[in-house]
Amino acid sequence: MAPLPAPRQALSSVTNSISSALCNAGRLLARHPLVSISAGIAGALFPLAVRDYLTYRTLGKGGYKYPIFGWLASLILKPFVCETTSVAIYDTDENKDAWLKADDLPSRGKPRPKTGWHVIPHRQIEQYPDEKIHELLAGEFKTIAESNPELVSVGHSPHENFGEALLVHSKVPSPHSVAEASWREIGHIHTKKDHSLHVTLAPQDCKLVIEQGWGERHPLSGVIVLPKEYLMIYAPLTEEEVRVVGRILRASVGYMTGSKVVH
Repeated sequence: MAPLPAPRQALSSVTNSISSALCNAGRLLARHPLVSISAGIAGALFPLAVRDYLTYRTLGKGGYKYPIFGWLASLILKPFVCETTSVAIYDTDENKDAWLKADDLPSRGKPRPKTGWHVIPHRQIEQYPDEKIHELLAGEFKTIAESNPELVSVGHSPHENFGEALLVHSKVPSPHSVAEASWREIGHIHTKKDHSLHVTLAPQDCKLVIEQGWGERHPLSGVIVLPKEYLMIYAPLTEEEVRVVGRILRASVGYMTGSKVVH
């Protein structure tokens, strides 16, 4: 018989190799049924994992430099999350200091936005502001930083790893353990996606903010790593809401620096 042309020889060789591998795999699965079951489960779960990862990617950047690690961390930490809108935890706190008054914080007057299933990054997935509000919110952030240079500085967010944050000025000593637990970060805006914020507030201010519908705890606040005073503030949708969020951010500056005078 004449020898096969080189390409056909290569194809025949690959086919034989695959057939041999499949036969060997079949014998292995026959001898070890648990391997077969595990392979079946893995095969069934893989498409679900891919879909979940793609959903995770829609939340935008935050927390981890490499998304795959953030996704895995979210899955690992999910069993530890707690509900985010009860206020009993603040009623029992001995610290009754407050930087916000009820008059400063009217009811938000709309349903809370839905947030993502994944805990890192913690993002709302609806009620997004428009470009004009983005600019106004950034301007409010800048004004607070420039008006309080002795209290705050602007630097890399230790929580987000992306973007800037208001930080307790290096010359200001931490007034309490919560400031240290929050890594001396006052707050940041999620400019890469929804324009919500994370801030650290006095316990009684946390209670008021949650009750009036302006925010919620991070799902891990008071559980792992984050203090119970670490809140998400929902993205403002109007100019008036930007002003309210500005008051909340100033209250965070006051609490985190121990100052009652914040401009």
